[in-house]
Amino acid sequence: MDIAMLLDWKLAMITALAGVVSLLTTLNVAARPAAVRTGQVATAFTVAQLFFMVTRFANLFYLPLMARFVDEATRTGKTSQLYGQIQWVVVGAALGALASWLLLPTFIEVYSVAVRCITHRGSMIGALMRMLRPASWLKLVRSFRLPSNLGCRLFKLDGVPADFLLFNVAATAVWTVGALAAVYVSAVIPQYKTTAVLLS
Repeated sequence: MDIAMLLDWKLAMITALAGVVSLLTTLNVAARPAAVRTGQVATAFTVAQLFFMVTRFANLFYLPLMARFVDEATRTGKTSQLYGQIQWVVVGAALGALASWLLLPTFIEVYSVAVRCITHRGSMIGALMRMLRPASWLKLVRSFRLPSNLGCRLFKLDGVPADFLLFNVAATAVWTVGALAAVYVSAVIPQYKTTAVLLS
């Protein structure tokens, strides 16, 4: 991978956006401990769905932005350059996943605050309107927690089957690179680009 590729602001933006999408998608798991902590299971999962919709919406932006790189690779035949650009997007997604691990305790607290706010206000709209006030921003800043393993020992997760973890790793890998692989194939075999994109 050529780090000079990131001098292209569009690629740098797409890479950063891929990281944010990966970060928020992975942090959806924070809803589970937040549900246990607050005792409001349904509300916690409602907040999780809101984050999930935001990540899906963000996904609609960064993949179409790749179209410029695909068109250029198809026109010039430089698919190796497109491959390098896609690699940087995957790196961005991987860094986002790593950041989510570090921010998990913070997001558990953020989810807990959101759940309590919705319960107090009685509606999602009321809670979102409350978030427009600067005082609420300070509360979010106070939600910061230092990274921790939350009492778990790495590689010794009692009660969690190994095949479940491996399946999660495989599913996340396919979800991360699936659409990008289709984008790459559409440039390598342009006569089948519609088929390639639909396979994503």
